[in-house]
Amino acid sequence: MEITTESERLTDYRKNMLKLILSNHNQDCMSCPANGTCELQKLCNEYGVERAEHKREPREDRKEASASGRQSVYQL
Repeated sequence: MEITTESERLTDYRKNMLKLILSNHNQDCMSCPANGTCELQKLCNEYGVERAEHKREPREDRKEASASGRQSVYQL
């Protein structure tokens, strides 16, 4: 059995996954306390991912919950 861990296709998958993770992540790395020791930052640098291409607006119920200061669990 042959297992491929490095290929152009896998690299593209990894880049897309990093972009999806970044779309739901604070992207102000300079003000983050983990700056320089962040695994996500390291992987993005390694794969040449500079920013998220996928932006999503927070859902209305999440905006309300964060505005009220409550912590809630939401079913996706």
